[in-house]
Amino acid sequence: MAAALWAVAGSRAVLPELSANSDEGIYLLQSDALAHGRLAPVADPRDPAAYQPWFSATRDDRYVLKYSPVHASVLAAAAVASGSPRTGLGAIAAAQVLLVMVLARELGASRRAALAGGVLFATAPLVLQLDITYLSYGTSLVLLLGAAAASWRAHRTASRGMAGLAGLCWGLALFARPYDAALFGLALGAALLVRHRGLPRLDRPPLGWLAGAAVLGAVAPVLGLLAFDNTMTGEAWRLPFHLLEPRDAPGLGLRRSLPSDAFLNYTLGDAAASLGRNLLLVAVWTGGGVLGCCLAVTTIARRRLDGAGLVVAVLVVWPVGYAFFWGSYVAAYLWDGALFLGPFYYLPMVAMLAIAGGVGLVDLWRRIPAAGVAAVVAAAALVAAVAVPRLAEQHDRSAPRQAVAHAVAARVEAPALVFVPPLYGPYLQNPLSFLRNNATLDGRVLYAVDRGPEANARVQAAHPDRTAYRLDLPLGWDDQPGFDPQISVEALPAPR
Repeated sequence: MAAALWAVAGSRAVLPELSANSDEGIYLLQSDALAHGRLAPVADPRDPAAYQPWFSATRDDRYVLKYSPVHASVLAAAAVASGSPRTGLGAIAAAQVLLVMVLARELGASRRAALAGGVLFATAPLVLQLDITYLSYGTSLVLLLGAAAASWRAHRTASRGMAGLAGLCWGLALFARPYDAALFGLALGAALLVRHRGLPRLDRPPLGWLAGAAVLGAVAPVLGLLAFDNTMTGEAWRLPFHLLEPRDAPGLGLRRSLPSDAFLNYTLGDAAASLGRNLLLVAVWTGGGVLGCCLAVTTIARRRLDGAGLVVAVLVVWPVGYAFFWGSYVAAYLWDGALFLGPFYYLPMVAMLAIAGGVGLVDLWRRIPAAGVAAVVAAAALVAAVAVPRLAEQHDRSAPRQAVAHAVAARVEAPALVFVPPLYGPYLQNPLSFLRNNATLDGRVLYAVDRGPEANARVQAAHPDRTAYRLDLPLGWDDQPGFDPQISVEALPAPR
């Protein structure tokens, strides 16, 4: 409940106009489309480039957004049920903590240790940051943890029903974030196989039956993924992620996110650098900080967790896998996202460290109560030292966004057409992700890309019932704290 309340209240207080990660606006636009019964936002067939959202491609009179609709569907369901997608953040935050504790119990932790692991996870600086954003990493983690807990229980109890549930969760995780599901599935499969072979032959459950049930459980979401891809891209095996830019994929070589971007030659040296820096960031941003990591390592070394094999597998497979994804390098080196949002790609590692760390903390408390108290105090201090200044920085970074939002709200009278400067390319929603259209392009305020007087006049003529305005930011944009944008909102005369 505390995690859910923090997600809802913190997102409103710290990031009222979203974070500097413009992916948030894409998920909100996608959730608006789903809430209105559409798989993708409508594109104006007369001039789709005028309203082009960031991270989208135009196809069949709609904007095909880069991401799958799984996370956006959670936000859409929350919006339909409560009137705001923000309540979805609370549900995701609560589900994460609950599943960390459920998985801890399945892996052999005591109730007290599972609770300690849940607290370590919920208070990790990375989790505190991500819980208040509309990014998809929390939803993906919920599905991965569900798959792990259900598959571990299925193996322990020989339950084909739990195996089917595990397959369903993993299939949805594959739909949501295919690379994450592949890495986690590899780690989970290896850990289960080692556990299976470690049992006496007569105690081993029927692995073939369980695997078959898991495959059956995964069929529906996998077919849903293929159907969605076919609808959006025209090819069942082509993700919308790659429709926009095929080079935005794991592996070495030339990589970029958008056709308008310059290529980055991602080398093995870059992968090694990314691995090192992100592991250091994980150690700092995890529950209890470096102390939490030490407790987790102690738990594994002392074999105090029956299911430590899964923890170890994830802690090995995940960073190695993400070393070969160029986005983790960009976030850690070329963009400061991993420094103010945390190493967001590595959230599953934080969950595994919290589970093992919770066992280590309870063991220490039982053996040496005074040391346990000291560890709790030290862990809280380490977390506060990272989380408090980073959250304050997030709030400071939001100030220019609030200034733009307030200026537009104060100057613009609906129904209106507002031309937004193409600060980071000819798209809307980057970096001003809070200035976005609804999914049907019929909101009281319609935003369009400022493409110059001639193109703007054509767009303006297509909307004679709307008063036109031009937002100007002559100093450009800077996401660093303290940036003071020079904001101008000018009413435009009607075209002749």
